[in-house]
Amino acid sequence: MSKTFFLWILIITGLQISGCAQTPTRIVFLNTVDLEDNFLAHGDLKWTLQSQHDGLTKADVKNDFQRAISKKDFRFVAIMGNGMILPGISKYIQKHTRYSERIADSVAFDYADKYHFKSVAGTSDVVTLGKADVQTLAYKYAETFNEMMLKYIAANHISSGR
Repeated sequence: MSKTFFLWILIITGLQISGCAQTPTRIVFLNTVDLEDNFLAHGDLKWTLQSQHDGLTKADVKNDFQRAISKKDFRFVAIMGNGMILPGISKYIQKHTRYSERIADSVAFDYADKYHFKSVAGTSDVVTLGKADVQTLAYKYAETFNEMMLKYIAANHISSGR
């Protein structure tokens, strides 16, 4: 009996070491109108609050940004709250201009109109168990992504979005 138990431990350990054990996929689910970029269903991975949390926790924003640029996708990332929120854009505008926060917020929406946006799925102003973490992670993800996009657009004189 103990030999069988020991054998199973070796098999399981061997599978994990060889990479045969399943590892979670790093996907940030986005709401978009493009079927190609609509990650609400990505292969075998389906959207749940937990899969979104996992994806945002393990997100590689720089890689996601580079992938968007390689596709000439200059859309910003928004989150939903009490309306649409474009993290990082107003702050960037205020930092590089003399605009007040109110004017910078208005200019941020002008950028969204010009370059368009995709929103992080599962974000909203309704807070449920576990959703506050997703909202916070999504805000940080979008803020970093949007700041990189603004720098890229300015440096490369991109005139409009997708």
